[in-house]
Amino acid sequence: MATTEIIELADAWAADHPKRAQGGTVSLRGFNYQFESSLRDAVRAWINAPNAAAQVIETVSDLAAGHPNGTWTITQIKRTGSSGTVRAALEELWTVYQVAVHKFPALVPRLAFEIRCARWELRDAQRVVAEWAPETAPPSGMLTGFRGCVRCSTDPHPRRELIEALVTHTAVLDPIAFVDEWVGRLMRGAFDDRDEREFYMIGRMP
Repeated sequence: MATTEIIELADAWAADHPKRAQGGTVSLRGFNYQFESSLRDAVRAWINAPNAAAQVIETVSDLAAGHPNGTWTITQIKRTGSSGTVRAALEELWTVYQVAVHKFPALVPRLAFEIRCARWELRDAQRVVAEWAPETAPPSGMLTGFRGCVRCSTDPHPRRELIEALVTHTAVLDPIAFVDEWVGRLMRGAFDDRDEREFYMIGRMP
C-alpha cells in the first residue's frame, strides 16, 4: 500500500492550516504520552509486516496509521479526555476531513478518525462527538459523514506495551534505552524547524 496519498494529504493540510500543523505548546507529559503511543503503534506495524513500507506516520494530526485494506486512521492523542480536549481534537480532525473532501475525495471513504486518551473525564465521549459542530456550518451531509467516522478509545499504558513488544518480538538489547532515545528524537523533531519525517515514518527496526 502506497503512502503517497497520505503524504499529499499531509502537505495540503499543512498548507491550508499551518498553525494546526505546527501544533501548539503542550505539556512535556502530553508529548511523551503521544510519542510513546505513536511509537508503540509503529513497532506493532513493523512486527506484523517487517518488510512493508512504513504505515505509521506522524505528519497528519498526531498520527496516521495505514491498514492492509487501504484504509487510514487519523488519530488525535490526548492524555486526558475532557470536554475541552475532545472538542479541540474534533476541530483538528475536522480540518483534515475538510481538506480530504475538497482535495482528495477518493480518499474520504477510506478515512477513519480516532480520539485516543490515557484516561477519560467524560462519561460519554461519543455523545460529545455526536453533538459537536464547527463554527461555520458545513454543506449538508458533510458533518454527519465526519461524525460517523470518529471513535473514541482508551490507551492507558503505551510505554509498557511498547517495551513488552520490543522484548518479545525484536532483538533490541535495551528496550528502555531504545524507547527513551526514540521519544527524545521525536521530541526534538517536534520543536525543530527541520523536516523530521524520517523520524515519523519508522520503517526499519533492529
